[in-house]
Amino acid sequence: MVDKLNIYQKLVEVRKVLGKVNKDTKGYGFEYVSGAQILGKIKDTMDSLGILLEPHLLDGSVREVTSTNAKGKSVINYVVTSQMKMHWINADSPEDRSIVDWFMVGEQTDPSQAFGSGLTYAERYFILKYFNAETDADDPDKNKGKGKQEEADPFAGDYNSGDKDDFTDDIGKNERLCTEKQLKRLYAMMKEAGVAVDEWDAMIKKKYKIESKKEMSMKEIDKVFDSLDEIIKKNSQGE
Repeated sequence: MVDKLNIYQKLVEVRKVLGKVNKDTKGYGFEYVSGAQILGKIKDTMDSLGILLEPHLLDGSVREVTSTNAKGKSVINYVVTSQMKMHWINADSPEDRSIVDWFMVGEQTDPSQAFGSGLTYAERYFILKYFNAETDADDPDKNKGKGKQEEADPFAGDYNSGDKDDFTDDIGKNERLCTEKQLKRLYAMMKEAGVAVDEWDAMIKKKYKIESKKEMSMKEIDKVFDSLDEIIKKNSQGE
């Protein structure tokens, strides 16, 4: 009976097994959804039903972006973008397929890494969104709070490493809120580390149970600095 299903009927069967997606991976003090979990949940069903997912890239481009890192030095990142078409294919009848317009973007200090991360995120989020998987971190309403929506990141400007934070001692850091200079430094470090800013924003808010990064204490933002510093060091060692 399975071989009589069309591609859409087969995709409905895949959707049934995906269910709720949980944060199953820990790294640098945060939890997030791994691509392995998403593919692991649906791969057996896709194989048994004979479904293939083919990503097709269209009109790709690579451009250089210069920014200032947390140490005040200029850093060149590579941004890779491409229009995409995602093809769900019925292996039993290859002409039976569902084609969906999609998009990929990746940014890293190395163009090949930018390309790889862009494809990884594009595939992960395509599957999640196509099957309407439950993912709280991606819901913009979760970050609105009571009737107010956080604006585009106001701390995305250049960070001058020569600017010292308002407080450098540890006394009272648990009570003091982080400063604007620290938030600018946070943004600069996320860019230098090559992490997905939106994902880290969501993880920070969930970890510290806040609606805005401005609500972090100095002690909390210090921990995030430490995590990002580890990533930056590992990236530099791998070059």
